[in-house]
Amino acid sequence: MRLLALPGNGHTRLIPNDAILVLPLRFVTIGTATRLLDATSDFSEAIGRELISVNGVSAGEIELSAEKYLAGTLQRKRVIGPILFAWPSALLHLGVSSGGDKIEYLIRTETGRISKLSLDTASLVRASAFYPRYEHGKADASWFPESYGKTKDFGPSGMLMVLPSFFDPSKIVLSGAVAEAAELLRSCPGSPLLIDIRGNTGGDFLRTMPLIDAISEGVEDRQVGLLVDKFTFSAAIVFTAILKHRLGE
Repeated sequence: MRLLALPGNGHTRLIPNDAILVLPLRFVTIGTATRLLDATSDFSEAIGRELISVNGVSAGEIELSAEKYLAGTLQRKRVIGPILFAWPSALLHLGVSSGGDKIEYLIRTETGRISKLSLDTASLVRASAFYPRYEHGKADASWFPESYGKTKDFGPSGMLMVLPSFFDPSKIVLSGAVAEAAELLRSCPGSPLLIDIRGNTGGDFLRTMPLIDAISEGVEDRQVGLLVDKFTFSAAIVFTAILKHRLGE
């Protein structure tokens, strides 16, 4: 685990590979809380609830103990860190588990009711089943965008453009979506634009340059807003940085 303590550049990630075995729980940091977003059917009623502690150790204490093993900014650590809550070997290393047969979780509902989950450490699964290589924060770890660009025109109020991912194994579909979005923008000069790249974990920012060019054209006549979150990563951050440079104030 100490190999994860790489330079604080905000880009390094812990990749859940098949060498990591976890309990069948998917924890994700949403807002200021760590929540259970997926689990086996035995624990489906607990999905959506906030994690309070593991084996009596608060989630906050575990996060502090894990900081030196996780790379990047504090925000990035809160993206890649939740896998540690479901990883018995990591919990043992952090002093949260004694290596026993059970690990107990306390979780809290929206109404404040506390309940307990007790899992047998023999019920381990490959981490890739619950934690994607590119953490997007969706409940379904295997989530993949149905399209690379969705646009909604609100008339005089402007347009909403949702760009969920820049990772396209085909190397064709993303380019087509970018070209279509760029053409649409050029047909509506001066129209206000809101771009949503929350949860976009990146891919190939070079393929997005035609869209950046289209947004930048006539920038003095267009208002542009950009929505990002802690799961906006890699090439999506570069996309954001280039736009901010091009658009200025």
